[in-house]
Amino acid sequence: MDINKRVQDIDKVFDRKWQVNNNNTQRKEFLDGRKQHFNRMFNIKDKTDKRQEILNANSVNGQVESLNQRMSAMTSSQRMTRMNNFKDNFR
Repeated sequence: MDINKRVQDIDKVFDRKWQVNNNNTQRKEFLDGRKQHFNRMFNIKDKTDKRQEILNANSVNGQVESLNQRMSAMTSSQRMTRMNNFKDNFR
């Protein structure tokens, strides 16, 4: 009959605790993978990408580009209203 000891060997306890506390590489890989997953799922960008976009938008070229986009959107909407406004063409 085999009697199980309730008190574990100190070497086994120490090894188990040391492995849990010093398993930094696997924990870091797991957390980085989880972070990348949520960033892709919710379309969250990194801080450096956000900062680069803000700097680009605030530069002169970014402001000129934004102005051109707004002007083209306005002209296309005016074109659509002229096309849809067919009652003025019947005189």
